[in-house]
Amino acid sequence: MWGGGAKPHIQQSSSTQPLVFIKMDIEGEEMNALKGMIDIITAYQPILAISVYHAPTDVYTIPKYIASLNKHYKVYFRHYSQGLIESVMFFIPQKILKS
Repeated sequence: MWGGGAKPHIQQSSSTQPLVFIKMDIEGEEMNALKGMIDIITAYQPILAISVYHAPTDVYTIPKYIASLNKHYKVYFRHYSQGLIESVMFFIPQKILKS
């Protein structure tokens, strides 16, 4: 098992700034990480940049899951290579786009 079985946690900070951006390219574990971040995504509504090319189903399961948590995200898809890899979905909260 990778990671030595350490329990995931969020580093507490004395900063008063909210969490605003999360980027993930974690070799197929994006959905598991997102499921573990339900409270963070719903509370902070951060901008998300999530890789969606590790599993064939990622391109539709990940946006469907994010929409189930918060329907107020606008979704953008970007592909950064000539092959089938390096595809990223960006989820931008509509409140940011309006400001």
